[in-house]
Amino acid sequence: MIVTMLRQIAVEVGGGLRLIGVGGIGSAADAIERLAAGAHHVQIATAAMINPAVGIDIRDALARRAGVAVG
Repeated sequence: MIVTMLRQIAVEVGGGLRLIGVGGIGSAADAIERLAAGAHHVQIATAAMINPAVGIDIRDALARRAGVAVG
């Protein structure tokens, strides 16, 4: 549901606002889903408490999608 709402807002504002996907992001797949729906950024919180490496996992997945090497 949140992804549907994010997508609708992104269409309505047409790039006039920078959108941040927040809530329920616990994996790279979740972050990519929010970004694909129109978010410019994502925020993780609880997931990082459970898995401190989740931010690195998300960064690496996004870099792979963009064809960029990170290290």
